[in-house]
Amino acid sequence: MTPERRSSASLRKEMVDVLERMGAIRTRPVRRAFQTVPRELFVPEIATRDGLAAVYRHEVALATATDSRGTPISSSSATVIMALMLEDLDIHPGHRVLEIGAGTGYNAALLKSLVGPRGRVVSLDIEASFARRAQRALTSGGYSSRVVVGDARQGWAVGAPYDRIIVTAASDHVPRAWRDQLVDGGLVQLPLRLTSAVVPQVVATFRREGALLRSAAIVSGSFMVLRDADGADSPADVDPTIRAMMRTKSNSKEFQFLSLDGKALSGLSTIASQRVLTLLLGKSRRLRTLSTQSALGLVTFLQVSGIPTLVRCTVGNRYGVALVGPRAAGVTAITRAFDQPGRIETWGDGEAEEALSRYVQRWERLGSPTLHELQLTVRFGPESGSTRPAWRELHTADSVVQMNWS
Repeated sequence: MTPERRSSASLRKEMVDVLERMGAIRTRPVRRAFQTVPRELFVPEIATRDGLAAVYRHEVALATATDSRGTPISSSSATVIMALMLEDLDIHPGHRVLEIGAGTGYNAALLKSLVGPRGRVVSLDIEASFARRAQRALTSGGYSSRVVVGDARQGWAVGAPYDRIIVTAASDHVPRAWRDQLVDGGLVQLPLRLTSAVVPQVVATFRREGALLRSAAIVSGSFMVLRDADGADSPADVDPTIRAMMRTKSNSKEFQFLSLDGKALSGLSTIASQRVLTLLLGKSRRLRTLSTQSALGLVTFLQVSGIPTLVRCTVGNRYGVALVGPRAAGVTAITRAFDQPGRIETWGDGEAEEALSRYVQRWERLGSPTLHELQLTVRFGPESGSTRPAWRELHTADSVVQMNWS
């Protein structure tokens, strides 16, 4: 049977089986939620345009709205990261859950499946049109999640306190309101931008311990940035970009996507940008293979090390970060595909390779920590009390994020 003719139920089962094999789904309730909620109900335009099979690709986010620059501002996240996040959030029947970022409403339907008839789900979005769309889809599917309009950073005090708060857009800080609207011992989960320059972000699940938030689980992910209270486009996403598509083989219909994005590219001339692009279209030299968790740990270490030449990088189905040599004559990248080993590879001369190796050596002197060994603590002023000295600190308007490696 061709994918176009397969039923929604069979496609959902196949997706769930894949997510289980990958370790993204680990428990029966999460499996049942993905197995029973029809995703096409929330992204009908994708199903109509690309076919039902496209709706159930586990590794792809489905964009449903863009801003004036063509940047996605609303989407249904890739189900692989959704599953990982829901597992780490440890939701039980009867829980009260606040979702920040309604999107299409699909995640709110999954949440409602997990909390059951005694539980309550409130989904908050800054954009009224997105909220109306999500509410219509939820209502038509029989899901009693409530969608409201408001400023994400203020949370939704009307329904507080919550047992769980899940944020589906990246934030560069943790607003005090999210802690205050959470029960003690409850969990708040968000994609946290440890630096404004580079993605992916760490998706951290924090447990409230009195006035503090301490990380209980961390995975890697990449999310659009949380929009401002007025709904304006986020300037943080406007970075110089070098991109190309190339055929994988002559006469082939398959293309490989290449990209570099980041503020460090703003200093490159047109000629230098063309030189970098030419390098990326050529053959790379693999320097080293890393385990999945080691690659994620190294990428995170590089993100918070203040490297001015660090940019985000995509090579085919692999993503990560890269350094561009000062003369734009070399590029060295650390990339990985989901649940696959990472690799360090280089193009051009050894300029970028030498620069990266110095940071890799610093990471190794720390014991080559993985992402699982990253510990984050969020404090909110004097009332949070004292904490142990931090390896790095991220100071924001109303909170301080402390980073340590176990």
